[in-house]
Amino acid sequence: MSKNLRRSNALPRTDSLVSWIGWHIGEVAGVMLPGLVALTVTPWAAAVSAVVAVIWAVHEVRLGRRQRAIRASRTTRALDASKPEEDKPYPAVGRSDAR
Repeated sequence: MSKNLRRSNALPRTDSLVSWIGWHIGEVAGVMLPGLVALTVTPWAAAVSAVVAVIWAVHEVRLGRRQRAIRASRTTRALDASKPEEDKPYPAVGRSDAR
């Protein structure tokens, strides 16, 4: 896909993957390093990896819910075209019609 056809705010897949890894490098390392230690040294390190993975998952679920709530609060309701609104006269403030 050429750059002209792509939306201006959309990132290519590789850019979004690199960005995700950059933001989540701590979580990835917290799961992968104890996992590698569990495979090579002692299986007890798998418990550390599991605890970090659970904490990460809980954080991501909370973050997703928070973002969903923010997006929902920003949406505006469309006017229902089947129910036309009546025109109401605007009150004239500070004007006197008596001359």
